[in-house]
This record gives sequence, C-alpha cells and structure tokens, in this order.
Amino acid sequence: MYYVGTHEKPILKLLLWLPGMENIVGVIKKYKVKEGNKNNFSIDDVFGELIDEHGEPGLLLKGLRHREGLSQIKFAKLLNISQTNLSAMENGRRAIGKEFAKRIGEQFNMDYRSFL
Repeated sequence: MYYVGTHEKPILKLLLWLPGMENIVGVIKKYKVKEGNKNNFSIDDVFGELIDEHGEPGLLLKGLRHREGLSQIKFAKLLNISQTNLSAMENGRRAIGKEFAKRIGEQFNMDYRSFL
C-alpha cells in the first residue's frame, strides 16, 4: 500500500480529491522513498508541480470542493461567490482573502489560515 506524507492516508483517498490526474500511481512510484517496510512519499515531490501551478491554498480549495462532491457552480453558490471567482482562486489567479477564508473555515469547520 502507498502512503503520502506522514499521516499514512491511503493514496486512494487523494485520488478522490484530485480527479483528472492521469496515472497518479505511476507519478508516485517515480518519487518513492523506501523506509522500513513502508513506501513513503513527500507531498512536495508528488504534488509539487500542482502546488506550483495552482498554489497551495487554491489546491486545498479545489480539494475541499471535490471532497464535498460539488461542482464549481454549486460550491460557488454555497459560498456566495461567482463561479468565475472560485475558478480563479482554485487556479491561483486570485488570492483567497482573509474574510473569505474565514467564511470557508466556518462553513466547513476548518482552520481558515490553511487557505491563506
């Protein structure tokens, strides 16, 4: 079984959060680091390109939306913003402001600072 990071969450859970990535297991095997009897991977090694492209807050926002099983339109309505603004935030073209981050945190019971 493959694990990402130190929290030992199965990679299959990450697949639900990052749809559209082709052959993610192949990407992960490329960066595999063996430790004891486990296969461990650095989040930065495996997802670094996505983080560079979209920004960590944007990627987290997109992951949250996918975890909730919502389209951009439905997620935007839930958060009372336009789909265009949501897309810009998810793709790192627009910053997630402190007030909006607090709204996300309250809505989903998360620490808002993760989105800054």
